[in-house]
Amino acid sequence: MSYGIEVFDSVGATVFNSNMPIELAAFNGTVVGTDEFSSAPSGTQLLTLPDYLFGDDQHGYTVAGEDHTVFQPTSSYPTYSNNKQIAFDITNITQVSFSGLNFVVAEGAPIIGSMLRTTSGTDIDTVASATLAGFTGDGSLVSHYTNAYWLIEVTSANISSHRVDNATKVSHRYDDSFKTDMIYYARPVSSSYSGRFRLEISSTNRTAAIYDATGGNNSFEIMVAMKASDYGSITSSTAHQLAGNMSYGLRAVTAADQKYSANSTAEPHLTFESATYISKAFLTKGYSGGTTGTNSTQSLGSLSTSSNKRWCRMNSTIRYKVQNVSPTNFLWYVYYQWNSNNSISLSWRHGATFFVLSSTMNSKAPYAVVEFGDGV
Repeated sequence: MSYGIEVFDSVGATVFNSNMPIELAAFNGTVVGTDEFSSAPSGTQLLTLPDYLFGDDQHGYTVAGEDHTVFQPTSSYPTYSNNKQIAFDITNITQVSFSGLNFVVAEGAPIIGSMLRTTSGTDIDTVASATLAGFTGDGSLVSHYTNAYWLIEVTSANISSHRVDNATKVSHRYDDSFKTDMIYYARPVSSSYSGRFRLEISSTNRTAAIYDATGGNNSFEIMVAMKASDYGSITSSTAHQLAGNMSYGLRAVTAADQKYSANSTAEPHLTFESATYISKAFLTKGYSGGTTGTNSTQSLGSLSTSSNKRWCRMNSTIRYKVQNVSPTNFLWYVYYQWNSNNSISLSWRHGATFFVLSSTMNSKAPYAVVEFGDGV
């Protein structure tokens, strides 16, 4: 390497190389496996994933300068049905004619989900709805909107005190453009476990589940790692420390001019932290699954005997191929076949599912057996 820094451990293995990407673990937990053919996972069969893994630490309402300004009407106040409502002027009306039909476009409403604020920067509440009201006729002409207004309703706050003539308000949109990539690893808790398992993820509910082909009820550990650039977006220092000691070790950061999104503060980005687990891959394989309808196996290679419990890289096990049969199509997945800590391979089998979120398997996907930095 011509530039940067490379750090070796006591046996000469690379711990950190600033010219190469790295995964850092940010969360781990335990979940009970479920029999995928009996019921959808629930309770202890679901592991809730913390919000910071999804980049929420860097999500928030936009700063001043990116406001959408709205105005309180100066006349024709509406009759409000509750104390969460407030009315604003329409900033502009545009009439468009197309194929003999008239269309009117009204502007000036805050974005749903934006934060309504005073001009002094005090948050009022988030915008729940924006309804065009007070117009006359069928609404097809600009003249119908002489006394029209936007009726805004916020989520929960009593905003009746803000209904003042010419009281300018601004709304700030919620910026959740920053997204993270997560890499999931899993392993059985019991040293005597032997069977097949795969991962299911619900991004909507932010949960993880393990489908266990032995019939369920076995416990599994799940480790969630992130690429280093995403890992640095986590603002909680306790979330970073999964091992080691914060007082010792190595930390690498970027220059102080980096941002995760336009809404973020410029700051150094953490790209390496030795007080977290570091993944080390021993076996890796690209595999596209077998033929749907036919069970098969795939070797990952041989493992040396070790008392350190291995982990399986699980992301690719949520992908599937469809077997078109009547009356119900079957989905085929790649499972990890865990015979022991020192004997792990891949198994191509039919599986059930309760929430399919991934795309079908169209090419080879990566599978791997790893250990983490402190040998757990």
